[in-house]
Parts: sequence; structure tokens; C-alpha cells
Amino acid sequence: MKVKLKRIGLLSFAINQALWMGALGVLLGFIFLIAFLLGATFSPKGEGYLPSMIVGSFIAVATPILYLAVGFVAGLFTTLVWNIAFRLTGGLDLEIENEDGGDQDASNSDVGPTTLFGGPYSR
Repeated sequence: MKVKLKRIGLLSFAINQALWMGALGVLLGFIFLIAFLLGATFSPKGEGYLPSMIVGSFIAVATPILYLAVGFVAGLFTTLVWNIAFRLTGGLDLEIENEDGGDQDASNSDVGPTTLFGGPYSR
């Protein structure tokens, strides 16, 4: 079945982008924390232990928050650019196929939020 993507939901995409970037921020924050703790552990005579722990802990907390915010703003900007490009080019052609290989009419789709979990429109 061929469909045409004409628009991407602005907030939907921005929130998804923010969550992915936030997850990356958690990973990087953990790596930074380990690096700062190792640096504090192996510093000569333990001189930089406390400042390194404080800075490392701050970075470990701030990195996911910063990545989350930047991911949201980047998602908004990316979605705006995509939607403008879709408007200028008429959309993006997609070809969707069922698992059994047959085509299905989009107006007769069984997939939706109410049908996935046994809502009032489930069969």
C-alpha cells in the first residue's frame, strides 16, 4: 500500500527526540562521572578528590537535563524543516506492506489506540 507523509506532528516528534537525547545524556553523564571519579582516585596525594567529586556529580546530573532540553529544541527545529520540505515537495512517498505481503486499504486499518488494547472499536 502506498501512502504519502505530508506532515509530522511538531510536539510528538520533539518529545520523542528529547527522550532519545535524554537517554544519551544519561549514558554520557555516567561516563563523565566515572571519568571524574577515576581522576579523583588517581590524583597525586588526593588533592583534587573533593572538587573532582563535586564537579563530576554536577556534570552527571546536568548532562541528561541539558541533552533533554537541546533534544527538544532540535526536535522542534527539525520538524519545522521537514514540514516545510514536505509542503514544498508534496510529501514523502512511503510504501507499507502487511507481514503477509498483501496490501490493505488505509481507511480500513485495524491498528489504532483503541483497537490495540481492546477498546470499544476492537473486533
